Amino acid sequence: MFRTPDKRAETPAAAGFLAVAAVTVANGADNLGVYIPLFATADVAALAVYGAVFAAQLALWCAGARWLVHHPSAGALLRHWGPGAAPWVLIGIGLWILLR
Repeated sequence: MFRTPDKRAETPAAAGFLAVAAVTVANGADNLGVYIPLFATADVAALAVYGAVFAAQLALWCAGARWLVHHPSAGALLRHWGPGAAPWVLIGIGLWILLR
């Protein structure tokens, strides 16, 4: 009668993946408004450059984030205070942008 829950859906990696996917979908309208006109007017060479630059920047950001979180002194602080501070930092950045 009762089904056992899928343990894979309860893992931190699955929860992290779903959170990132949700933020990406929520942010999608801004991306569509910017990138559709850009990609519609670009030729194949420009698209290849855009893709390569995006991949390189993404790799650098991911490597930097991993290094920072695993840093001996900064990592512990980020893991402890980061989840609570992140929304306030994003709200502050948004307010700063609006006020400028």
